[in-house]
Amino acid sequence: MRTQAPLSALRADEGGYVRFECLSCPRTGKVPLATLHERFSLNEGLVNILNMLAREVCAAAKKKEAGQRGCGFCYRDLGRKPNG
Repeated sequence: MRTQAPLSALRADEGGYVRFECLSCPRTGKVPLATLHERFSLNEGLVNILNMLAREVCAAAKKKEAGQRGCGFCYRDLGRKPNG
């Protein structure tokens, strides 16, 4: 079983923001990392946080019958190499 990375492992961009995008639509956005730290525990899993945020900003992120989400909301820079 894989363990989620905690919020404490998430890093901001040069301006102090965590950037998001959707792989299914043109939606993009950013949130100050400090705001995420105020709102969530540093031990909260990044997937859990992403799912909570997605439900707030995207109608397609609502749970469907089988529990699948029709939204591609994701952390824009997570897992990408710098300058990549």
